[in-house]
Amino acid sequence: MPRFIARVASAAVLAAAVNAVEVETVIDKGGQKLMVQIAHMDSNAFRVRVLAPGATALESPMIAAKVGGTATEKTVNHNDAAYKGVESSAGFVGVDPTGRILLNDKNGEQLATSDLLLDHKAPESTQHDKVDGAGAGSGTCTCPDGQRYAVGDLTENCAHGEASLACNGGVPSACTHGQVSEGDSMGVTCAGAGQVILKSKPGAKLYGKGSGPSDSADFTSSYEQPLLRNGRVHSPYYFSTAGYAAFGIGHVGTESGPVMKESYKTDGEKVTWTYEGDAFTLYLIPEADMSEATRLYYELVGRPAVPPRYMFGFGASRWGWKDFDYIQEVLRNFRDKDMPIDYITVDTEGFSKTFDIFFNSKGQTGFSDFGYNADVFSDPKAQLTALEKDYNVKVSGTRRPRIGSKETLDELRAKGWLLQRGVDAYDNDASQHGAGRYLDLSKAEVRDWYAKQMEHFSQDGIDFWVNVEGEVQYYTYWNWNVAEAAALQAAAPKQRFFSLNRGFVPGMARLGAAATMGDDKPTWKDFQAVPGTMLNWVMAGAPYVACNIGGFWGKTTGELLTRWMQAGVFMPLMRVHSIEHETPHWPWNFGAEAEEAMRAALHLRYRLLPYHYSLAQQAYHTGYKGWIRPMAMELDEEEAKAEGNLTTQWFDGQILVAPVFEQGGAHRTYLPKGRWFSLAVLEQAKAVITLPGGRAFNRKSVPLGTIPAYVRAGTVIPMSPSGVSHVGELPNGAVVVQVYTGKDGQFTLWEDDGETTEYQSGKVRKSTFTWHESAAKLCVKIEGTLTAAAQKHAFTQFRAKVFHFADGATDIHRTEAVDLEDGKCIEMGWHATQ
Repeated sequence: MPRFIARVASAAVLAAAVNAVEVETVIDKGGQKLMVQIAHMDSNAFRVRVLAPGATALESPMIAAKVGGTATEKTVNHNDAAYKGVESSAGFVGVDPTGRILLNDKNGEQLATSDLLLDHKAPESTQHDKVDGAGAGSGTCTCPDGQRYAVGDLTENCAHGEASLACNGGVPSACTHGQVSEGDSMGVTCAGAGQVILKSKPGAKLYGKGSGPSDSADFTSSYEQPLLRNGRVHSPYYFSTAGYAAFGIGHVGTESGPVMKESYKTDGEKVTWTYEGDAFTLYLIPEADMSEATRLYYELVGRPAVPPRYMFGFGASRWGWKDFDYIQEVLRNFRDKDMPIDYITVDTEGFSKTFDIFFNSKGQTGFSDFGYNADVFSDPKAQLTALEKDYNVKVSGTRRPRIGSKETLDELRAKGWLLQRGVDAYDNDASQHGAGRYLDLSKAEVRDWYAKQMEHFSQDGIDFWVNVEGEVQYYTYWNWNVAEAAALQAAAPKQRFFSLNRGFVPGMARLGAAATMGDDKPTWKDFQAVPGTMLNWVMAGAPYVACNIGGFWGKTTGELLTRWMQAGVFMPLMRVHSIEHETPHWPWNFGAEAEEAMRAALHLRYRLLPYHYSLAQQAYHTGYKGWIRPMAMELDEEEAKAEGNLTTQWFDGQILVAPVFEQGGAHRTYLPKGRWFSLAVLEQAKAVITLPGGRAFNRKSVPLGTIPAYVRAGTVIPMSPSGVSHVGELPNGAVVVQVYTGKDGQFTLWEDDGETTEYQSGKVRKSTFTWHESAAKLCVKIEGTLTAAAQKHAFTQFRAKVFHFADGATDIHRTEAVDLEDGKCIEMGWHATQ
């Protein structure tokens, strides 16, 4: 007989929980046993653990939520079976005596049921077909993209993950070479593998997979295995259109490399999770709305910390800052040419004369891992201080989590602090860089040592790090950021931690870690992959995403760089980046027309500073519900069938962004149902157009200086005045509140000091601007107070810019500035001077 145990956690253990309940069931089938534990999380997700006898589920750092929230133990009868489990306002999850799981929504409607858990426990080890005739489970396979992917020795290491990466996770469809097909673990079932199979309504689609360039145009997937590669990230998460989301975690070790040992696949009716080992944890979120499910997912892995305010401006990065004079020359050009900028990123040349990438495992005698290249920074502290004082820019550097010094390597190797493997060079390249020289950052003592070595950089004036080539273990970027955050904490306890990483693990954003895409090329094809990758990463757990504007490998063109820059205006983070031997992506290098168009794009980015920064604060304080989100989250069922997989346009808060992605300017935009206005991208705009939704619009050629972007009737957007060249110049006048009439609308402007962690303790000011359509007035409600440091850059006045559609035409009404005071209203009356 099954054994049920209900456990109520004490307040000492779960201080924030109310009625925290965990129900434990032992399934026994002919002597074969499994334990199933069901608990409710304070994020409103349910945790289901499947454990072999004597097994203990390991905690993953990806999860921020704790067992808790208001929930009760309950038994639900379904199809003549009694499911014992946990119920909350979100729904119900239970297991019956035979080992079937039931997931219901908040209304008691069934969302999913599982097969018998004990019917899907794999035998100890099974060896199947060879791959490419290269030996028992080793060799290569050819995938649909025409490239050949290397496969390790599966017999020895049972590399379910490596194999799946090569021919499933890395391509958009099945790799059918030899005996390999989608979902097949390259002919090997690893010891102790198990499965959880969830059945739901037929035809359900799965979103939230993550992606790389080759599958960026697809939001849905039929097979996924979590992994990290240069330019590719896949997450153990999905949202199902059957009405729920799921997040799976099994093995939490380091020996699997950058690929997790769990995977899921679907045939449209059921989802099969496969895991290795004797423990598997599945988090279930019963929620039918994709946007709300995304919010609950971020509650599970942790709300994103707010980056420093300067990160919502623009950054100039390149590999190849030859000396300090060149850095100053570039920054003088940005300032003299009226091009806003807030930070630069100096690559490896700023910190060593030699790049260590091709060192062997012994390293190089005399190499400095934690110093500077005197050709660039001969007096680092003084020079970094001067850059901030003279040019108002922050400075970041590029890091790699490996060691180049032979002397240091000998010391660390003796302590067992190094990993044997290196980082795979590229998504489709099995060669490795830095083998035997990577730090094992999964060890606390290694993180402590690394933080100590890094501490002086923050004291010198390095503001944040761009972390690359960390795809050596799945959790390397996570552990690396923990160490870097500790270094900053020691040097500047109140400063806000931020980093930019070439990859991510879900939950990293709560540390302050953002993600940037991999080493792409300056081609229209690579550019077209950017928005889809961004949107897939956001849904997979990375809210702050950047890219290498202009493309990294190779020579770009003025037209391509301009269009890429225009798209970057509406991304969470905006930066250019390029390789050392090519023309750097400074706007003045690509002709007068391109320079002027890029200048306008940069100024628009800075006018949107109050808007973007407020969206970031909202995500932290009220939950991330999709600041950056795909069209699929906004379309009704009819529209979604035709336009739901659009990846060349997206929502940036209330703004529908549809940049140009075709050489020559050819362009297509789909506007959802409703009335739309073109966004007034220039402060002195004399006209906007209105368009009916529910249809697509095609243009043969969009002028180079035009950025197609649209807003619905009822949209309210706060913008800074024109002329801001860096965030230190805010407020620079009254905040301009754009109103697009036709419906009531609202937006909350959030302000704080922009640099410290004070916002986390509520030291923010919220100014909620509400447009009352019938009364034709804009009113503000103010809550909270600002610190003395925050008041320096806070707005003290506001004015309205109202786009009024009436009688088939749109008039623009501008008002004078008034004091920003609680309860203040600007009444239009439709008599303001146009």
